[in-house]
Amino acid sequence: MKRLHVAFVLIAIWVWVLFLPVPIYAASVPDGFAGVPWGTTQEQVIIMMRERGWREAEEQDGKTFYGDFAGFPSKVIFAFTANAMTRGTAQIEIATNGYHSKITFDAAYKLLSEKYGQTVIKVYPNDRRGHTMQNYYYADWNIVDDVSSDKYSISLGCGDSVYLHDGTQLNIVWVAYTNQSLVEKKKSSAY
Repeated sequence: MKRLHVAFVLIAIWVWVLFLPVPIYAASVPDGFAGVPWGTTQEQVIIMMRERGWREAEEQDGKTFYGDFAGFPSKVIFAFTANAMTRGTAQIEIATNGYHSKITFDAAYKLLSEKYGQTVIKVYPNDRRGHTMQNYYYADWNIVDDVSSDKYSISLGCGDSVYLHDGTQLNIVWVAYTNQSLVEKKKSSAY
């Protein structure tokens, strides 16, 4: 009986360690987003995206563009801290079919896992009425550069969170890259 108890405790510890959210130390870190290096100014982003044939969004805000992101036709949104690009988000699918959105999520997860290692997919029940997806799906990679110790995060999500004026519900699959170290550096230098 005591052996069984010890085995159970060891298995519980192993499972706990397996799912513990720890940074992934990697030789491969994101050097930017959508081909734009971290720290690029907004003016430079506009020039670079236009040169690559990306179409600027209707907002003409210099932050939102349409083009191809990792093989997915996407809406890409850049975020800036002290006029340095520190975050990018790509909406890689906007659809009304929840099943297809989950397939897209799985394909993006596979691509990211091959490059940055596997992480846990978190599943959250969708308790809203009239939803087109039973669950929300989310995965997070926290990456630390093994040379510079810079920190990056990549988030991938899928859910039915947008409603149009006519009541149509859209599923969005998105991926966001953030250079957390650069955000902190720019915030501290702004004060």
